[in-house]
Amino acid sequence: MRWLSVLSLTLAVACGELPTDAVGADAGLPPELDEDAGVRPLPDAGADPQGDPGLDIIPTEAETEYLNHWIAQDHGEAFVSSLKWLPHYIHEQGELGICLRLDFRSEWELDGAYLESIRQIIEERVWEWQVGLIGEPHWVHDEVTPVRLFGIAATDTVTLTDLPADVPVYRNENAECPTDCFRFTYKHDEAPTYPDCEHPSMSHFDFNIWYSDFAFGAAGHGGDWGTRLDWAIFRRERSRGRFRVTDHELGHVAGLPDVYNYPESLNGFARPDAIMAEFPRMTNLDYLMLRKVWEWGWARFYGP
Repeated sequence: MRWLSVLSLTLAVACGELPTDAVGADAGLPPELDEDAGVRPLPDAGADPQGDPGLDIIPTEAETEYLNHWIAQDHGEAFVSSLKWLPHYIHEQGELGICLRLDFRSEWELDGAYLESIRQIIEERVWEWQVGLIGEPHWVHDEVTPVRLFGIAATDTVTLTDLPADVPVYRNENAECPTDCFRFTYKHDEAPTYPDCEHPSMSHFDFNIWYSDFAFGAAGHGGDWGTRLDWAIFRRERSRGRFRVTDHELGHVAGLPDVYNYPESLNGFARPDAIMAEFPRMTNLDYLMLRKVWEWGWARFYGP
């Protein structure tokens, strides 16, 4: 039996099947593109978030060319603005709920401290995306968004120890949390109430953080339903404290496309670097696309 534990958290963490009707992007990074990504520290406790002016990005001609290319695609503006994505969850709730899916075929023993480190990693990586929206029109969430663990879903091959008392464990073949509690189930409802969800403290969860210890055709997948990563790749990312594939798949949760599928040049401009392409960390192009998601979403769902 494989056994993983955490005695202390380090600087590395800074302080079933794919749903057949999932409409978010679900193509992950090719397996050979799982190199390191950079890490942005979480803000100091007590820091004044209003003192952070955000990222001052002036699009280059190449970035504008590729933004326009994205918007013109079938999965461009019309598709993205028809759904709610990660920025909209944050805007509406000020927090996020996740189901941690341990979809394993081999035997593993995981303790509560290790699983808490995963929750902290996701919280920190969401912040890495969130900083791209600070200072944007109508965006007010300039502090780290709390990520809460709704539940742990696991196959029978997983042994869990020392878990928090208020976090339910769901045992089933597909390692799933209840669909009655899943925001994806009600994604077309303007304000879902989750009437059939039973949980000791939370009304629902927003997306899956899903790990599989067997090959499923990619390093990862991502969409409006959450992320799915190869367990070995995630453990390597965690040991290095750098999260290239995790960040890429969370970009899909935020509504962004696979830029590595776009031409390497357009109208004489080389494709800009991006975590949504082959680059190992987030860049201006990633944040410019994220800002478009928020701009379109504000106009569609919240604006006058």
